[in-house]
Amino acid sequence: MSETTTPAAAPAAAPTPAPDPSGLTGAAGVLPGKPVDEMKAALAAANPHAAEHVQANTAKRAERQAQVTALFQERFGVGDLEVANGGPLIPAARHAELARALKDTGFTFYVTVAASHWPAQKTKTGDEPESFEVATVLRSVGPGSLQVSWRVKLAPGEELDSLAPLFAGADWQEREQFDLVGVRFLGHPDLRRLMMPDEWEGHPLRRDYAIDTRCEPWR
Repeated sequence: MSETTTPAAAPAAAPTPAPDPSGLTGAAGVLPGKPVDEMKAALAAANPHAAEHVQANTAKRAERQAQVTALFQERFGVGDLEVANGGPLIPAARHAELARALKDTGFTFYVTVAASHWPAQKTKTGDEPESFEVATVLRSVGPGSLQVSWRVKLAPGEELDSLAPLFAGADWQEREQFDLVGVRFLGHPDLRRLMMPDEWEGHPLRRDYAIDTRCEPWR
């Protein structure tokens, strides 16, 4: 006697998720790229306590911004912090002093350091000698988090004080800039190549580095 097989029931269709009243999440549960003001308004409408949080955070950020502006102006003679390409230019001799002062005011997170090389060139204002620029970025942690950056300019062969004694995060990042650009950081605890072999000649991210330099086993 043959058995009758009962067809398996079709799986129930997944319920359609209810729309997010805040408008902050898309179909994949991610931010849809709305402008910041729209996102803040939508968040405030969905959660009345969010508005208080946003206001407190904004006030704390403004307080930090005023503190940083005063520090740059009164101690380092910098009037405009809104400078493109890495922030205001600071004398290299005061690089570590500025970093220490910022750390004392709450900028305890070391974000990054980026060095660039500029060969000698002729400009509209005259001849520009070869130089290096090093941009450093720090961030405060907690309510009102704020990011601050500054630059220093170096002549060929000039060293820059290492920030590794102040920030553990500076260790490998400074090694990377030494390895790829050739900037030397004075007082670094272990300044050696990070990405290239120890016997590598030159610094691949310098603007005068030959693009067709052979790299074994690649050519």
